[in-house]
Amino acid sequence: GTGRFVHDVYRKHFLGSGHGDKVGIHERLAECFRQLRPGEYDLRCINAIDAERGTDAATLGVQAALQSEREGRPWANLPARILDAIEIGGLGAATHSLVAAHHTLRDYDYDVCLATLDDLSHDLPKPVVAEATHMRAACLMSTPSAADRQTARTTLPGWSDYVILE
Repeated sequence: GTGRFVHDVYRKHFLGSGHGDKVGIHERLAECFRQLRPGEYDLRCINAIDAERGTDAATLGVQAALQSEREGRPWANLPARILDAIEIGGLGAATHSLVAAHHTLRDYDYDVCLATLDDLSHDLPKPVVAEATHMRAACLMSTPSAADRQTARTTLPGWSDYVILE
């Protein structure tokens, strides 16, 4: 749903049926949620939908899907609005691939995980690429190969500035 407000009066004022600039309000809320609730991807996705930020909504939807899977909940059980945002944003195939890669990593099938990640489109939003890169590094760190582990170590430092921003 929508973010929780400290007081119901604020919620009614900002999101009540009579307020004319709901899109603008959700646009301003997006930055607040990013800073105050960065890991609540489902909340942020719904807010991005309401802010009419389709690309952001799709990207956050992918992150919500991966978070659900990491927490042992099937991503297909996410709210329909989030699933629709992923599809409308053109990230359905990437989501399926990333979830499949997550499952193969969890099942110690590193070769299949890496192959699945290799097949991802190279034209993905930066947060989705970051998720794939993190998963690739986790996979490489888990193999018995010293060369793979070294590759993983050199992959992640390039993302340190991004982590600080996001």
